[in-house]
This record gives sequence, C-alpha cells and structure tokens, in this order.
Amino acid sequence: MAKKRILQAILAIIGSVAVITGLLGILFGIKDGFYEISFSHNIQGNIILDSNLRYFSGLWMGLGLVIFWVIPSIEQKKSIFRLISGVIFIGGIGRVISIVSMGNPSTPFILFTLLELLFPLLIIWQNKISSSEAGLLAERVGIL
Repeated sequence: MAKKRILQAILAIIGSVAVITGLLGILFGIKDGFYEISFSHNIQGNIILDSNLRYFSGLWMGLGLVIFWVIPSIEQKKSIFRLISGVIFIGGIGRVISIVSMGNPSTPFILFTLLELLFPLLIIWQNKISSSEAGLLAERVGIL
C-alpha cells in the first residue's frame, strides 16, 4: 500500500506540473518570455509558433488532468496509464531529437526530458502495484 501511495504522490506532482505549465503556456504563449522564446522578424512564423505552443500546452494540460483522473485507482487503470506513459515517453524522444539537432534548452527542459525518458519505469512500478493489489483482493475473497 505504501508503494501505491508513493506512486500516487509522484503522479500528483507530475500532473500538477502538467496542468500548471500547460495553463501558463495557454495563457501567455510566446509573448511574455515565459518560455524564453525570442521573436524573429518573420511575423507569420511567430504567429504559427505561438499557436502551436498554446495548442500543445492545452494537450499537456489535458494530459495532466487525465493523470489526476487515474491517480485514485492507479492499480485498476493499467491501459490508460500505459497509454499516458507512452505518450509522455514519445514526447521525451522528441525533446532528445531537438537537443541533438538544435542544442541544449534551459535547465528545466533538460530535467523534463530526463523525467519523460524515465516514464516507462513508472509502468513497471504500476504493474507491480496492480499485481499485488490483485493478489490481496484474491486473498480477501478466498480465491488463493
């Protein structure tokens, strides 16, 4: 049960970061410097970059809300948790490609990348919790 609570706490932190940073991205876009993005002389490029940042911020915020939905019954929502984890991992791969092709971003984004790449480990953790919860349930109903 303690392992489940720890995983739930970690997911609550990750969900909070996703919701907060997603909301900030939606509200502020590239204009105020929150993401330290400088404007180019290409106004159309700025508009497209801002639109994409706000759109993907909305997706990120939505993913955070789904994480909150999963937390209470993490042991039962195996498929959706794996889907979320896979999506976040693929996002991390995208960041690695960006680092290789464009250079290092600011420190928070390097930390986000590391977290995203480690997300599959949470699948293993969730699987162990799910298996142990199933065993406890079977013992309670007298199956084992």
